[in-house]
Amino acid sequence: MIASRYQCWLIGGAPADLDPELSALVPALHARAERILGNASDADDAVQETLVHLLKHRLSLPPDIPLAGIVHQVGGQQALMAARRRRRRLSRHQPLGEHHDAAPAAAPLDDVADALPSLPCRDRTLLLGLTAGVPRSHLARTLGLTINALGVAIHRARRRLAAALASPHLFP
Repeated sequence: MIASRYQCWLIGGAPADLDPELSALVPALHARAERILGNASDADDAVQETLVHLLKHRLSLPPDIPLAGIVHQVGGQQALMAARRRRRRLSRHQPLGEHHDAAPAAAPLDDVADALPSLPCRDRTLLLGLTAGVPRSHLARTLGLTINALGVAIHRARRRLAAALASPHLFP
């Protein structure tokens, strides 16, 4: 006994039974793809890839999950994959000197040593502990923090160190 039109489509039944249900989902799928990708042409391609993926894998899709949920999930994945492909394609065509997300040049060790005393004691403890290879669990226990709070404290300590290195008061 077939419980739904979707299951009928999954086992190889007539796709015509699914057309009204699927065609009702396409505008929302297109809108989501366009939000992710930023343009209608790429969104059209992502919607087509979604429909091809659903047809290709219709026998392996779980029949107990509503079609709208599967279309939403697969459509989002296809749009994200298209966005990643576009970013990789664009980054390959940039000249080497034009990468915007390249890491800033490291500060000389003398500058870091001069900037450390200007930081709060807790920040110095965190940064020196990490540099010395002290495990994060030990640092968290010593400072009375959870691992997540330690991550936030490390981020803030690094940010304060970067600000101290950029400060004109420290390095006139």
